[in-house]
Amino acid sequence: MMRSALPAPWPQPLAVVTVLANPKATRIVRTVPGGAYSSKPLQALPCSSPQVQHQFQAFQPVRCLAGPVMPSSLPVFREASEPETMRSQVTGSASGPTKLAPGLLVKVNELSLEINELLGKGSFGTVWLATPAPISSMPRIALKELVCTTQDEVERAILEGHYLRKMSADTSKAAAGRVPELWAIEVERNEAEQSWLVRTAMTRLPGQALERKLTDTCPPEGQDIRRCFAEACCYAGQLLAQLAPALEAISECVYHRDVTTRNILVAEEGLSLTFGLVDFGLAVDAAQWRSGAYTSDLGGDGRYWPVSAWFAFEHGAKALDRHPALQQEYRTCIDVYGLGMSALRCLLELLPALPEDLQLEAMPSHALKKLKALQDIWAEHWADMRRFWQPVYEIFLAGGCFDLLREEYREVGVHQKVSENLAVLRVAVREARQACQNAAPESGLAGMPALFDALLLMIQPAEPLFEVDDQSAARGSSFHLHSPVTCY
Repeated sequence: MMRSALPAPWPQPLAVVTVLANPKATRIVRTVPGGAYSSKPLQALPCSSPQVQHQFQAFQPVRCLAGPVMPSSLPVFREASEPETMRSQVTGSASGPTKLAPGLLVKVNELSLEINELLGKGSFGTVWLATPAPISSMPRIALKELVCTTQDEVERAILEGHYLRKMSADTSKAAAGRVPELWAIEVERNEAEQSWLVRTAMTRLPGQALERKLTDTCPPEGQDIRRCFAEACCYAGQLLAQLAPALEAISECVYHRDVTTRNILVAEEGLSLTFGLVDFGLAVDAAQWRSGAYTSDLGGDGRYWPVSAWFAFEHGAKALDRHPALQQEYRTCIDVYGLGMSALRCLLELLPALPEDLQLEAMPSHALKKLKALQDIWAEHWADMRRFWQPVYEIFLAGGCFDLLREEYREVGVHQKVSENLAVLRVAVREARQACQNAAPESGLAGMPALFDALLLMIQPAEPLFEVDDQSAARGSSFHLHSPVTCY
């Protein structure tokens, strides 16, 4: 049997809460050592607290876990004009807008900025790091620059700024520091190219994209695998602990619709992790979305779509009327599903590849086997999601028509395959959870059951589906797909 001393310092996650969902309300209780429940107010306890060692920080999953909050009346699809609270202006230029570069001084509305460096580049634009000038002591700014060729694109870009302003004004402290705040926005008309340039200045959240962490991280050779378990578990747990309350807070007014590892930022400082959510370019008004007003507006990264979104892509959102559970998921749970999938991917891809015959001191052998099985099932599911999404994304980039692909996906039942994958994945998660139950703290697995409980609430395969009349589904089901601009 392999013997390895537990390295120090040991990362100690915090306490987790369990959601007991019922049709009328969301009841939140905190799990405490011994399996008892406490109804005391939620609070973030320090990692060193002996009361909550090897569990997760308290978090409140979004309301959709207990059912949607439906508006009393059907709202208008989208604002007819720019909101009055927006600090923006439209200018024009015959020679075209100034090209941004490090060291350049620019104005966005009345906000003077010095461009520092390029942060990222996406399909439609770029994001620059900037410093307010001449007051260098002010927070650094992320300046998002989008080139728009239609009025609809301009309106969407302006709405992103509107939602950033609205979140700052309407949401609780749970979202403070987790999402950007708007500073200024400006629209400039480029007469030479018959386009518009929308520049949005917002607070720059710390960290790098979680996607980069997952693709660049390789476990150090010779590192204690039990520490790898604990650190991966802590990483995914802190992701949920910090962003689930933020999603709950902003869901009162906005749905992000593109919660993925590309739009989640993470900053590491020693053992401290700070997560944030950026790029609200696909965000929608929450009340309008819950009412079904956005019937032809589907966006984001399909690898993180729930079953209902794939069903809507194939058959049209109107077909969801026949499936209340799918409709509820589509209207209320897209963000929480994306966060759950991001956390599960984070956990499993930060773990080292587990060999079949691995044995460790203080480590239940059946737990290792179940975690290995979960890794394998996840790899198969993620390969399927990439395979399903790639043709959609390529057609979008080419500006093509989705009708033939939608017909093919209806015939093969892509949404059913996704649902089946999720059912298998949930079985593997439950089995891994059971295998890790009562694991010793020194195994690195003690926090897994609480994390798996949360993931099982957030990732669900929805309901079994009935046959759908493809001819009726094909009528009136035109979709506008808005793919993510993953540049920040």
